[in-house]
Amino acid sequence: KEDDAINIVSKTTGLFKNITKKEILNIICNYYSITEDELKEKNRSPKLVKARNFSVYFLKNKLNLTFKEISVLLGMKDHTNAVKIIKNFSDFKEKNKDDFKSISQKINNKK
Repeated sequence: KEDDAINIVSKTTGLFKNITKKEILNIICNYYSITEDELKEKNRSPKLVKARNFSVYFLKNKLNLTFKEISVLLGMKDHTNAVKIIKNFSDFKEKNKDDFKSISQKINNKK
């Protein structure tokens, strides 16, 4: 019974507590064919920047992690980079609609 209630709350709030940080990062890394280590590198290649932006967005919106938790998890210098990514995400999302749609589906279907 409790699981049913959790699933109902998850679906109505859009917060999928049953996905983990690791699973979100795995989905994004697999999508871009990169490793988690590459995701955390200082490298600014377009593919890694995209993967990082999506990681910040989904960690924030699906798991409600703090900017500090996200920046530590992704090996960022400090939390301000994560804040900036979220602030500019709607423009980024607009430019990367197909990727966003695919990654969202993979994350939302992970139950």
